[in-house]
Amino acid sequence: MLIFLCVSNLFINLDIPGYLIPKIQNEYHEMETQPRDQRINLLSQMIIIQEQLEDLETQLQDAEDLLALADSITLDLEQKCARLQNDNERKDQQIQRLKEALLRKGESDCQNCSDKDSPECPGEDLCGKRILYVGGMHKMVQHYRKIIEERGGEFMHHDGGKEIAKSRLPGMIYQADAVVCPIDCVSHDACLSVKKYCKQSQKPYLMMRGSGLSSLTRELEKFSELKLH
Repeated sequence: MLIFLCVSNLFINLDIPGYLIPKIQNEYHEMETQPRDQRINLLSQMIIIQEQLEDLETQLQDAEDLLALADSITLDLEQKCARLQNDNERKDQQIQRLKEALLRKGESDCQNCSDKDSPECPGEDLCGKRILYVGGMHKMVQHYRKIIEERGGEFMHHDGGKEIAKSRLPGMIYQADAVVCPIDCVSHDACLSVKKYCKQSQKPYLMMRGSGLSSLTRELEKFSELKLH
């Protein structure tokens, strides 16, 4: 009788069609006439199967919960990516409009320059503007000077306070048209001073990641685009 009850309970858990249950129950009823050891063994197997079924159902539910969580996270990330992409597009458009406005202003100033297309023209890139280089390697100063002067600029240099007094830095910034400063080869205090006095005097400045010549060349191209007028 115990086997019959267990089998009935197992049928319910397995969701077996109703029309098959009587037939299977009859077959298990016949098994009750088998020796006791065989019935005990059959009961043990049925219990194991039921436990395995319950374990599989638990795993299935856990997997469904994880899938739902993953879907929710994916949707959230997709929405955030879409917002960031829209923000980037708007910022790119704003930057492009600013560049075009600055270029138009620079072209207008260059057109009105009395030295345009004359031997006195210092160069279209920097157009005679004074570029202050703060910091850098002492052995590279002459190369910094060459790069700036080849692009039509006037070179100024302050070593950030190593040999040249720090008190001279504010005055040199006010005299310059733009300032470049390599953060890898100058004191933190000098960097803060550059930012402070450039903002006070409304002078453009660029903090370069490196003191190499390629970094300077790349940053000067940004100044050239702005025309520094």
